[in-house]
Amino acid sequence: MADRSWNRDAVLLQEVYSAGTLVGSLVNEELREGGVDPQLFSFLSWVRLLEPVTPGALCAETGIPPTTIRDYLRRLRERGDVTRLPNERDGRSYLVKLTPSGRRLVDRGAPLVGAVFERV
Repeated sequence: MADRSWNRDAVLLQEVYSAGTLVGSLVNEELREGGVDPQLFSFLSWVRLLEPVTPGALCAETGIPPTTIRDYLRRLRERGDVTRLPNERDGRSYLVKLTPSGRRLVDRGAPLVGAVFERV
């Protein structure tokens, strides 16, 4: 048997990553069973928390790259879950806000995510 020397920091990081993956699977399953599409649900919840919010602020808060933020926002606009508003403080930017449809989606999904939290 080969001698293995484990780096404790690397092991801890691997455990955190694995736990996050498992929790994500539980949340997605709970959302699906509750009739809520899990695709982009977490991101939509960030919009709800910060709205009205600029794409730049979403990048800063979530750590998601700007190009991915733009793609997510485009998809959510196409689905009818968010809307763009002019940013009166910065004409080069815009604000994002949930539509009534997006708000209903987050409102339906939040208790399901909470149920997973209670189980875990």
